[in-house]
Amino acid sequence: KQLPRPILWVLTDKDDRDSNTQNLKRKFSFFSTDDAAELQLGGYDPDSCADSMHYTPSLSATDFIVGVTSVKFGPHMDGFDAATELLQFTDPTGGEYL
Repeated sequence: KQLPRPILWVLTDKDDRDSNTQNLKRKFSFFSTDDAAELQLGGYDPDSCADSMHYTPSLSATDFIVGVTSVKFGPHMDGFDAATELLQFTDPTGGEYL
């Protein structure tokens, strides 16, 4: 069974004459706060960011794949990182999966 094409690929298909989003860039942004989240297709709206955007290159020319070594959620205040690490990359034997 073949997996469906990613939504951003379908939306930006240059050969689909019925689509009104053919000129949409194949970029996306994801933003979240404690009580809301937003997915922006085609890039990002600079007015939705309080700080500068950090870009991460894709590890594939055909898919959205990014290397991740840490994902934290929570505050960083006064030089103290109170964020919770959401990914655990430790091997039960004490080594690292990286």
